[in-house]
Amino acid sequence: MKRERGYTGSMNAQEETWMDTQELERLLRELLAPARLPSYIKSARYELGTDHIGEPAVRIYLAITPETDIFLSKDKTKLKAYSDYKDDLSSRILKLESGYFPFVRLVEAA
Repeated sequence: MKRERGYTGSMNAQEETWMDTQELERLLRELLAPARLPSYIKSARYELGTDHIGEPAVRIYLAITPETDIFLSKDKTKLKAYSDYKDDLSSRILKLESGYFPFVRLVEAA
Protein backbone atom coordinates (compact mmCIF):
# COMPACT_ATOMS: atom_id res chain seq x y z
CA MET A 1 0.00 0.00 0.00
CA LYS A 2 1.38 3.39 -0.96
CA ARG A 3 1.28 5.94 1.85
CA GLU A 4 0.67 9.44 0.53
CA ARG A 5 -0.14 11.37 3.67
CA GLY A 6 -0.59 11.04 7.39
CA TYR A 7 1.51 11.05 10.50
CA THR A 8 2.15 7.33 10.78
CA GLY A 9 2.33 4.24 8.66
CA SER A 10 -1.09 3.24 9.94
CA MET A 11 -2.97 5.74 7.79
CA ASN A 12 -3.64 5.12 4.13
CA ALA A 13 -4.16 7.57 1.28
CA GLN A 14 -7.92 7.60 1.90
CA GLU A 15 -7.27 8.86 5.44
CA GLU A 16 -8.52 5.61 6.96
CA THR A 17 -6.71 4.49 10.06
CA TRP A 18 -5.78 0.88 10.66
CA MET A 19 -6.72 0.93 14.30
CA ASP A 20 -10.42 0.62 14.97
CA THR A 21 -11.75 3.82 16.57
CA GLN A 22 -13.36 1.83 19.38
CA GLU A 23 -10.00 0.25 20.21
CA LEU A 24 -8.29 3.67 20.16
CA GLU A 25 -10.95 5.08 22.49
CA ARG A 26 -10.56 2.12 24.85
CA LEU A 27 -6.81 2.76 25.00
CA LEU A 28 -7.34 6.50 25.54
CA ARG A 29 -9.75 5.81 28.42
CA GLU A 30 -7.08 3.54 29.90
CA LEU A 31 -4.35 6.19 29.56
CA LEU A 32 -6.57 8.90 31.00
CA ALA A 33 -8.08 6.87 33.86
CA PRO A 34 -8.28 8.96 37.05
CA ALA A 35 -5.92 6.58 38.87
CA ARG A 36 -3.21 7.22 36.25
CA LEU A 37 -3.42 11.03 36.33
CA PRO A 38 -0.97 13.12 38.33
CA SER A 39 -2.54 14.32 41.59
CA TYR A 40 -2.83 17.94 40.42
CA ILE A 41 -4.97 17.00 37.39
CA LYS A 42 -8.62 16.82 38.42
CA SER A 43 -9.93 15.08 35.30
CA ALA A 44 -9.15 14.39 31.67
CA ARG A 45 -11.22 14.08 28.53
CA TYR A 46 -10.50 13.63 24.84
CA GLU A 47 -12.07 14.37 21.47
CA LEU A 48 -11.31 12.67 18.18
CA GLY A 49 -11.39 14.93 15.14
CA THR A 50 -9.05 16.63 12.74
CA ASP A 51 -6.35 19.25 13.03
CA HIS A 52 -6.16 22.55 11.14
CA ILE A 53 -5.09 20.83 7.89
CA GLY A 54 -7.63 18.03 8.07
CA GLU A 55 -5.40 15.27 9.47
CA PRO A 56 -6.76 12.99 12.22
CA ALA A 57 -6.18 14.42 15.69
CA VAL A 58 -6.98 13.56 19.27
CA ARG A 59 -7.36 16.54 21.56
CA ILE A 60 -6.74 15.81 25.22
CA TYR A 61 -7.94 18.26 27.84
CA LEU A 62 -6.39 18.01 31.31
CA ALA A 63 -8.46 19.91 33.88
CA ILE A 64 -6.66 21.77 36.66
CA THR A 65 -7.77 24.31 39.26
CA PRO A 66 -6.69 27.98 39.03
CA GLU A 67 -4.56 27.36 42.13
CA THR A 68 -2.73 24.56 40.34
CA ASP A 69 -2.11 26.84 37.37
CA ILE A 70 -0.44 29.38 39.68
CA PHE A 71 1.45 26.60 41.46
CA LEU A 72 2.80 25.20 38.15
CA SER A 73 3.86 28.65 36.99
CA LYS A 74 5.89 29.24 40.16
CA ASP A 75 7.48 25.82 40.67
CA LYS A 76 9.88 24.88 37.87
CA THR A 77 10.26 21.32 39.18
CA LYS A 78 6.50 20.73 39.06
CA LEU A 79 6.27 22.41 35.66
CA LYS A 80 9.00 20.07 34.37
CA ALA A 81 7.11 17.09 35.84
CA TYR A 82 3.95 18.22 33.99
CA SER A 83 5.92 18.68 30.77
CA ASP A 84 7.38 15.18 31.14
CA TYR A 85 3.90 13.75 31.77
CA LYS A 86 2.51 15.52 28.70
CA ASP A 87 5.41 14.32 26.54
CA ASP A 88 5.02 10.75 27.79
CA LEU A 89 1.27 10.81 27.13
CA SER A 90 1.81 12.14 23.59
CA SER A 91 4.51 9.55 22.96
CA ARG A 92 2.28 6.70 24.11
CA ILE A 93 -0.50 7.85 21.78
CA LEU A 94 1.88 8.15 18.84
CA LYS A 95 3.22 4.65 19.54
CA LEU A 96 -0.31 3.29 19.10
CA GLU A 97 0.12 4.16 15.39
CA SER A 98 -3.56 4.96 15.15
CA GLY A 99 -3.03 7.78 12.67
CA TYR A 100 -4.26 10.36 15.20
CA PHE A 101 -1.86 13.09 16.27
CA PRO A 102 -2.17 14.13 19.94
CA PHE A 103 -2.71 17.69 21.12
CA VAL A 104 -2.59 18.03 24.92
CA ARG A 105 -4.01 21.14 26.63
CA LEU A 106 -4.55 22.33 30.19
CA VAL A 107 -8.04 23.67 30.89
CA GLU A 108 -9.69 25.10 33.98
CA ALA A 109 -11.62 22.52 36.01
CA ALA A 110 -15.36 23.11 36.22
